[in-house]
Amino acid sequence: MDGISGKKRQIETVLALYGDFLSDLARALGRTDYAKVRAAAFGVLDRALTPRELSAMLAMEGGLRDRFPGVRKRIRELLGAEIARALAEGED
Repeated sequence: MDGISGKKRQIETVLALYGDFLSDLARALGRTDYAKVRAAAFGVLDRALTPRELSAMLAMEGGLRDRFPGVRKRIRELLGAEIARALAEGED
């Protein structure tokens, strides 16, 4: 993948795989604007993860899905906390 566009593609893929999770998170946070939650998730992933880390995350959702369910759950918990924090900071 080529630099920035490759990383953006990876992030978009992760967000597509996590669509249900993001919808649930939006409801849990009392937000009706899914687009803002998704945008916050994009920003968190862009700032926090390298392309290599995104590849590992995609592997956890792909071929390794059933091998590491605890890791997948923890990724979702951490991602949820970071998205909630990003949204709270954006409301200031």
